[in-house]
Amino acid sequence: MRTLILVLSLIFLSLTMWIAKASPFQASQPRTFLYVNNNDFENSVSAFSVGSDGRLQPLQGSPFPTGGIGGRIPNIDAIAVSKKTSQLFVTNNRDNTLTGFQIGSDGRLTRFPSPPLFTGGTNPSGVAVNKKGSLVFVANMGSDSIASFSVTPTGSIRPVNGSPFLSGNGPVSLVTNKNSTLLFASHHFSTSVGAYQIGSDGRVTFLESYQTLGSGQQGVALQRSSSSLYVASMTSSSISAFKADLNNGQLRLVNGSPFFTNGSRPLDVVAHPKGNFVYVCNNNTSTISVFSVAADGSLRQISGSPFNTDGIAPAAMAINSAGTLLFVVNGGFGGSKDVSVYRIDSSGRISPVAGSPFTTGSIGVPASITLLELS
Repeated sequence: MRTLILVLSLIFLSLTMWIAKASPFQASQPRTFLYVNNNDFENSVSAFSVGSDGRLQPLQGSPFPTGGIGGRIPNIDAIAVSKKTSQLFVTNNRDNTLTGFQIGSDGRLTRFPSPPLFTGGTNPSGVAVNKKGSLVFVANMGSDSIASFSVTPTGSIRPVNGSPFLSGNGPVSLVTNKNSTLLFASHHFSTSVGAYQIGSDGRVTFLESYQTLGSGQQGVALQRSSSSLYVASMTSSSISAFKADLNNGQLRLVNGSPFFTNGSRPLDVVAHPKGNFVYVCNNNTSTISVFSVAADGSLRQISGSPFNTDGIAPAAMAINSAGTLLFVVNGGFGGSKDVSVYRIDSSGRISPVAGSPFTTGSIGVPASITLLELS
């Protein structure tokens, strides 16, 4: 009898393993969810689970309405997630509001009880969240200001006293340092990137503006381990690289900047988690430029770059923490309104996963994407 039970147990185990291998979609470890601000007139967020092979599966109920109005282009980096509080924030750039969502254990979104909040400015774009998930920052591109909101884990959100705060000319994309004491913003209309101090009360104070040597600033990325800051310049099709003092916000332009993408209209830039590669999406030529990073911070395109995309008009990007997958939303000034997923090999080169690109299920013009990885 015991022998029979043992044999049956082994058969059951073998069958279970076979089913797991044969399954066309497997949940990744850790669980990973991807979100896209669709930038639609009746705005919404498309939500996906990410398989271990990189393929995307729309979550039930996606896309989720924001309750706000979008549609202005290109709306860069207008979405951010807090892993600490499992919350998501998006801007609606036509009615000048911010929407907050609670993220369920299954990745689905539930909108905060309060209606979308006025940002205090016009044409809000980039969003950033501090380390604790207690502060949310919004770049008001049309009114030269940065809004700051305090938020609780239960979804209570309100403007910080004195918000919005004066910024450089046309803030677009925002990033913070690891301790959330500094904020960096690309300034679209003044060919510069600005450094700001974040007070313990959430107030934002302008520190200094640094010239990028490019024009039409859009996406900005901070590689914290190497203290490197990168800014995409849309009009000049280049990337400016800086070394950053992440204690006081001072920036030093890397020799050789700006670095040209060999593409047209770069909208976003992301740094590989290991700091050895930088990726740039060229919206007008539907290509991805890949740069290797030298010890002095200078950039050089790898062999084969720029790479053609499998979607039209790449607008924004995200990389998983393992550095093995690149997610690209196609939109910006038009585009195919879908998400491309690429494998990243050890040389930095990219290749599409099976099934890519994946539809957002929206008719909006997306240019913002983010990931949430849960253990």
